[in-house]
Amino acid sequence: MEVVSGVAQGSVIGPASFVSFINDLPDVVSSNFYMFADDTKMYRGIDKVSDRHELQSDTDNLVTWSTTWRLLFNPLKCKVMTLGRTSETLIFSMNLSDSNVTNTEICYSEKDLGIRTS
Repeated sequence: MEVVSGVAQGSVIGPASFVSFINDLPDVVSSNFYMFADDTKMYRGIDKVSDRHELQSDTDNLVTWSTTWRLLFNPLKCKVMTLGRTSETLIFSMNLSDSNVTNTEICYSEKDLGIRTS
């Protein structure tokens, strides 16, 4: 007998189950965090080099969490956007497996909940 799993789109229990499943996600990072449905945003002010290292460490912690719980991030949807007066673009990586290190895409504009940020 084949086992079918998943939650139908538009269900009431699906989003509630997902939120309870990812509820501890902010506990593994020190950066600021927003979650809405299946969308996650992490941000941090970068004033010194240690802030950059802390943000990379938080990214690594998220990947470790996602691997542990088998809820993997889609690297094609993970992006970095720099806001402010700096012209410096920071590069962050996601170590998705022992042989797969991916640099996150740099974006200058992003649409979020129907509003474009740039």
